[in-house]
Amino acid sequence: MPLPEFFAAYADRFPVLDPQGGMTRPGLVRNSWDRAIKRLGLRDDTPHDLRRKWATATLTGGAAIHQVPRRLGHRSIKVTVDQYGHLTQDRRERCRQVVTTAFQGYLPERLAIGLAA
Repeated sequence: MPLPEFFAAYADRFPVLDPQGGMTRPGLVRNSWDRAIKRLGLRDDTPHDLRRKWATATLTGGAAIHQVPRRLGHRSIKVTVDQYGHLTQDRRERCRQVVTTAFQGYLPERLAIGLAA
């Protein structure tokens, strides 16, 4: 997942990899995470909680649903849609807006006004 730029200032406080980029021991990520959260005085969220929060924030903010599974590592968009599809903007309303914009110039003005309302 792409991290916000402001998070870079804290990246060195989350030591989870050895110099070769591998895991130094089982459980290191979670143990390091827990220590860092406590040391920084942050909410007691798990990495998975933040993953879900990221997916929720991006989808409710209007991100394209086909972009989110790539970032989450889902094998299929179906996994993402099944878990988070309800969070996407109201697609029925969006479809109505698109059709209205595309076709209102072809309708008599009195009908076009009714569609735009």
